This record gives sequence, C-alpha cells and structure tokens, in this order.
Amino acid sequence: MPHSSNRSFTASIARQADRIRYGFILKHSLRLLLVILILLPGSACSTMNSSPDEQSVEFPPEVAHLRDAFEATRLPFVGIAARAGETDRLASKFCGEPYWPNSLIYPTDLTGEEMMLLAQINFAEVPPLDDFPQQGILQFFISAGESDEQIWGMAMSTFGQEPFDPDRYFDELQRPDFFRVVYHAPPFAEDDLRTQFPVVADYYPPITGEAQMLFSSKSEVVIPVDYRFEQLFGKSPWDFFEEIGSAATEQLNRYYTAELSNVDAKLGGYANLVQEDPRAIAPEEDWVVLFWIDSFYEEEGVEALWGDAGTALFSIRRADLRQLNFNRVLYSWDSH
Repeated sequence: MPHSSNRSFTASIARQADRIRYGFILKHSLRLLLVILILLPGSACSTMNSSPDEQSVEFPPEVAHLRDAFEATRLPFVGIAARAGETDRLASKFCGEPYWPNSLIYPTDLTGEEMMLLAQINFAEVPPLDDFPQQGILQFFISAGESDEQIWGMAMSTFGQEPFDPDRYFDELQRPDFFRVVYHAPPFAEDDLRTQFPVVADYYPPITGEAQMLFSSKSEVVIPVDYRFEQLFGKSPWDFFEEIGSAATEQLNRYYTAELSNVDAKLGGYANLVQEDPRAIAPEEDWVVLFWIDSFYEEEGVEALWGDAGTALFSIRRADLRQLNFNRVLYSWDSH
C-alpha cells in the first residue's frame, strides 16, 4: 500500500469532488486554452515543448544560472494533434470505432455497461519513444456519462469522504472498474470484426467527434505540477519559485510561454495537470506518462473538455510498460 505524509495533497484531493461535478455540468459552454497558474501571484507556467530538430528558445540570460539544472530534466515525448475526420479500424484516433475482433469480449464496466472508446493508438504510426511499443494497438476505454461511483471512468466513491483516505483513493484509481487499457499485438485480424458499438449520444463524453491523430517527436523540461519536480530539484515547486524570487519566476514564465508547443495529447514526457499529481502518493514508483490528454478545441468541430478545462492522465510503471502489462494503469482526470 502506498503511503503519504503530504497533508496538502490530501486536502486538495478531498476538495476536488464538487469542482469535478460542477465542471461536468459546465462542459458544454467552455472553450478555454489551459494555462497552468503556479506558485507566485501573477505568475504562470506552461509546458515547455520543443522538437529536437527545432531551434530552441533562448534561455533567459537573467536566470542563466538555472539553465543547466532545467536542461538536465528534459525528456522526449510524442506530441499528438487532433484533426477531425473519419478513420479506418486500425488507425490511431480519438473516439470512433475501435479495432475489435469478435473473438474477444468487449470491455464492460462494473455495472455491465459497455464502455466507449476514448482513444486508439497504432504504434506503427508513432515515432519511436523509449520503453513504448514499436508496434501493436493500444486502446483506452472509459464508462460514458456519470454516476455516484464514477465520472468518465474515474472512480468517485472516495471523494467527499471524511477523513479522506489517500491509500484507498490511490488504489481506486488503478482498479479498472470503469476504464480499461487494452493492447493488441500484431498480426491483426482482417475480418470477423465487431461492427456494433455503444451509443453515447445520451451523454456528454469528454471528447466529442471522431478525430485522426497526427504525431510529432518533441521534448520538454520538467513541469512544476509533475510530481518529479520535487525529486529533481530537491524541494517543492512552491519553495523553489519562492526562493528564486518573483523576477526570476517571471523570466522563466516568459521562457515557458515561448517554448510552449500546443499539443492536444502526448505520450511520455511530463504531466501538465490542473490539480495535484496523484502519483505523488507513491513517488518511489517509476511512473511514465502513458497517455495525457488536454482540453482542446479544433475548428472542424472536435472538442475535448475535461470538466472545467481540465486534463486526463493515464500513468504506468516503467517495468509494466516494458512488459506490455497494462493491468495496473493509473487513470485520473482533473478540473479547475
């Protein structure tokens, strides 16, 4: 069982239930570009993304003494852009119809309801990324709509409970009662595929409209809201930015903004979250960002909105990823 002495994390998670449910109601009316606000009044921090073959934005000379420390945290990731359009069964996609042989039992949740396809990734279309498969299809399914037990596949039974139990919360996020991650190894079936799938029109899913995925290789330095920031710098982001002062923080903020590469989703890299990182409950684990999805809007009509402009995160232990074991994935989404 994981353990946590972080009282602020526990208090933050305990306050999220009302925010998430309120954001679920507001979802239809919001079209926002998410900017993570951090740490000092008047400061903002966004993901620092840059393609390896692109000219990097110059690190602010006013904080040149921090450059090497930040660059040492840089990680590669694969950025994903959504483009509205129909896809074939084997293609990478948001929503739409999944590749699913009739010989397999289709994913159902704890109540027996069939789940909706959130996303499908065909690794034959994805640039190489350490520890990730180079072939095969990975699928993410979630329960549609909301209930007392879940919203969009995220377990909710621990929210609002007093006292809040972080260990139980952490365990619930890893139980695939209302979400499922499925990997199909090649060769793929060409016929006898399922053709009937759940209709989610009666709900308002977090992603509306089928969309193709466009992939690109990128990299980024650590994001303050990712639990690894404290491990890498030896102090909490609050303490770090307070220590360097508001002027240096503002310079870094401008650098972050200039380096921002607007991706709709990603594989690998760091997690840009709205609330506390749930992986902070078990920081000793070697977590990998399996799949992160932002709130986004494409003019062609594809929209992703996690409550009040939140994000979704699927995390996996590195050892499990290398072994293609997707039975212990941690799934959560958050909201302003």
